[in-house]
Amino acid sequence: MSKTLEVLDRQTTTNQTIIVIGSAVDDNKTTGNELNLNAEITRETISVYLHWKFPDREHNRNKKLVSLLLSDLQTVGFKNYNQIEKIVNDNLNWFNSFEKSNPHSNSVNHRFSDIGAIRIILTEKFVP
Repeated sequence: MSKTLEVLDRQTTTNQTIIVIGSAVDDNKTTGNELNLNAEITRETISVYLHWKFPDREHNRNKKLVSLLLSDLQTVGFKNYNQIEKIVNDNLNWFNSFEKSNPHSNSVNHRFSDIGAIRIILTEKFVP
């Protein structure tokens, strides 16, 4: 039995944003799960968020790098995905320009992975 997460839809309610995901289990069975952007940042949800936010980027599956990102986010004081989402959205245009001027040399398409993208955006925001 394998479990994979796939982002299916994004819904906005009056109070909060919810990412609706499907969890494919076995053949074609799907159960619905939701990641509330007000939810606590955890090892289980960080990859889902990164897949949703950066669907066209390489998704880094290295558990050490994911754990390090999680630890760094918690150390800086992030509690939920709404906090991250605001900063990422506010700086996404800057990041796209930065990436064009500084393409990643170790990737096939010269783009940063999902973890690389979020790290660069947050570093720009918090390191003068």
